[in-house]
Amino acid sequence: MRIEVEVIGLELQKKPSQLGLGVALLPSPVVKTEIDSGSLKRLNIVGANIATPSCLVFRSDKYINAPMKSFLQLLESGFGPALKNLKRYLNPI
Repeated sequence: MRIEVEVIGLELQKKPSQLGLGVALLPSPVVKTEIDSGSLKRLNIVGANIATPSCLVFRSDKYINAPMKSFLQLLESGFGPALKNLKRYLNPI
């Protein structure tokens, strides 16, 4: 694979594909309007396992208030093992 252009920003990534200059891997909600209007076409790639890595960052030396703890607990319940290191921040309020 040869990468000729790297663009940061989802909206900017759509344009080259709309102009016929290449392909882009984008989340479905970001291109729903364009797919519905026909300016972009969805390609299903059989057997592809595409993931978008994400990262949660916060200051570990600061107080974690109730809304932040609730958010972290929500993440933990949804992502389980990937967030096992959050347990030390999730003591009961």
